[in-house]
Order: sequence, then structure tokens, then C-alpha cells
Amino acid sequence: MGLPHPYRCTSPVAYWIVGLSLHLRHATESRPGALPGGEWTPTLCGTWIRVPFDTPAPRRPRSESIAIRCTPCSEIVAAQAYLSITWDF
Repeated sequence: MGLPHPYRCTSPVAYWIVGLSLHLRHATESRPGALPGGEWTPTLCGTWIRVPFDTPAPRRPRSESIAIRCTPCSEIVAAQAYLSITWDF
């Protein structure tokens, strides 16, 4: 699945990612690949998380099985009509 074009998407985009050492998905507006692994990024709820590192092929990301989403991020995504994309590194 490709990323939405940043200038052609009619609504804001929220990427649901699992930060380093976390077991919960947070929503962020930072596009995957925009920041290097280990860099800090803000989430919609105001929490700062570290961007995960890319998983080398052919391994699968450990975060694929994590479906639990941050409740405050979910409320913001719903209230502001974000396009939601689940992303694993």
C-alpha cells in the first residue's frame, strides 16, 4: 500500500505506529520515512514517541500484531476526520 499524496489528499492523514519499546499504537502526522529510526516525533495526543527502525527483509515487523490504539489519539482522529493508516516499519 502506498502513502497518500501529501498535496492531493483532501483530509489530514494520521499514521498509526508503535513507537520503540511500546505496546500501543499512537497516531502521528509524521509520514513514514520522513524521520530516521530512533528520532522523537509528536503524536496527536501530545505524547512524544521514538520512531521505530525499519525491519530488514524478509523478517516481519514485530508491531504487526499490535492492534490496541491510544484512546486520546483515537478521539482526535474521529473528531477531526483524519484519514487513518496503520503503518509498520
